[in-house]
Amino acid sequence: TVRKIKPRDIRVFINSFLKERNMPVALRNMIIRSSQLNESSLSNIEQVDLDFTDYSKEHQYFFFNNETWKITATNIEIKRNSQSTFNAYVWNDDIIQHNVKRLQDAFIITYNAALNEFDITIHHVHSKYFAYLINTSRIHWQREDAGLTDEEKQEYWANNKFNIASDRLTADEIWEQKQHLINKIFAIGYLLHRYKSPARPWCVFAMDNKISEMRESNGGTGKSLFFKSFNHLMNTVSLGGRDPKITENKHIYERVTPYTDFLFIDDAAQYLRFDFFFDSITGSMVVNPKNTSSFEIPFEQSPKIGIASNYTLRNIDPSTSRRILYIVFSDWYHAKTENGDYSETRTVFDDFNKNLFFDYDADEWNSDINFFVECCR
Repeated sequence: TVRKIKPRDIRVFINSFLKERNMPVALRNMIIRSSQLNESSLSNIEQVDLDFTDYSKEHQYFFFNNETWKITATNIEIKRNSQSTFNAYVWNDDIIQHNVKRLQDAFIITYNAALNEFDITIHHVHSKYFAYLINTSRIHWQREDAGLTDEEKQEYWANNKFNIASDRLTADEIWEQKQHLINKIFAIGYLLHRYKSPARPWCVFAMDNKISEMRESNGGTGKSLFFKSFNHLMNTVSLGGRDPKITENKHIYERVTPYTDFLFIDDAAQYLRFDFFFDSITGSMVVNPKNTSSFEIPFEQSPKIGIASNYTLRNIDPSTSRRILYIVFSDWYHAKTENGDYSETRTVFDDFNKNLFFDYDADEWNSDINFFVECCR
């Protein structure tokens, strides 16, 4: 575990060391006056270059307070931090500040090569984030409660709130909802794995399933929460996307560093120039901070990018399509409308009677972390 130390920290440490041991005042005064502890002198300390890469094509590390987990396609290898650990360096600020315990798998995804189809079996929904993803994948929820009285709807949803495969839907409708859920799980795993493949240089683009005749989405469906969850697991930089001129800002990436894992553009405007991000998605990222020299982050170290928008992309040419990994959100979460589309407002808070992440206890954090790690695997 590595942490950054400033010259002042070194001076404070030495002075405290001498004071705690009741060393002579003359010696302490000599140390205080010494030029050997000023910033210019300390800058001559031998520099050591450490490799903080916590991933490869085949694995991804997650560092927690009590354990380190190494994720591969087939395994989750766990070592307690008090034992001999993996050969890796980690910044102290990058340790996920939770004590974790491995749980039973929440789901399993299988692939039928003959049909070229994926399927998902859900073992449990202890993770509230997983439950939220299930509901954001229910694009046929209105078919489920069609024909039910208000009282029957209340009873039905009390028993089926997090059930992706309702017996009130057809097999094709259930299959379609499962594909949306699997798609989101894949996108989470893709973003959590810091390895970047030149053959798959995707920006994850979240949009709504329900599109108006004006090609506008409704919003309020939980797209931003999907991406904001990564704040708790990765070094993330967020940009407000409402300003259509955001791409004209030459300092747009000024908060991005070589240690930034994920760049999130929230609530992208209708006329956001997606082609502006082409080079940053498939190549290196040029960072131009204010009042200092610009620098370049190579492709393999630059952050992956996610965009949430209430609008569809307007120009979907081949150059755009090959850079996009779509995830689509149902309108399960929505606001009451005057035109009769929705007779009530439903939010993520309503489903759980709490704010995801912010109101968690230790067990709820552990369940969500286990789910995220399984997505990465």
